[in-house]
Amino acid sequence: MNARVCLAPLQFGAGLKGKLIDAMQYGTPSVTTNIGDEAMHNKLPWNGFVTDDPIEFALESIELYTNKTLWKKSQKNGIKIINTCYSKEKYEKKLINRLEYIQKYCVDHRLKNFTGSMLLHHTIQSTKYMSKWIEEKNKLK
Repeated sequence: MNARVCLAPLQFGAGLKGKLIDAMQYGTPSVTTNIGDEAMHNKLPWNGFVTDDPIEFALESIELYTNKTLWKKSQKNGIKIINTCYSKEKYEKKLINRLEYIQKYCVDHRLKNFTGSMLLHHTIQSTKYMSKWIEEKNKLK
């Protein structure tokens, strides 16, 4: 990546924002909105600026682009966010353990899966009513 600053004026979004994580991984500071930094840095200092004001957004983008000291500090903040919040070592074992547990207790897990049960129920119900409709339609022939 050959960018100096990532500009992400996000107006909507939820959870992790891939473009901002990618920028941090490549050492590129960013300017984003409150939506952009939401749930992304666990209260660590952001790797650039966060603002919802368009004029401030533009001015802070220029400041981050031109101020070498600020840019390096922001880059270090991004590296700290990546290493603290998104460390493979931190989550790898936890994820593997969870997947192994689900695999071992798959039947029980599926019984507790409300959304899956609801979708299955409605699939079965729609099939049931479709077959009744076909039955009635065939009576008319």
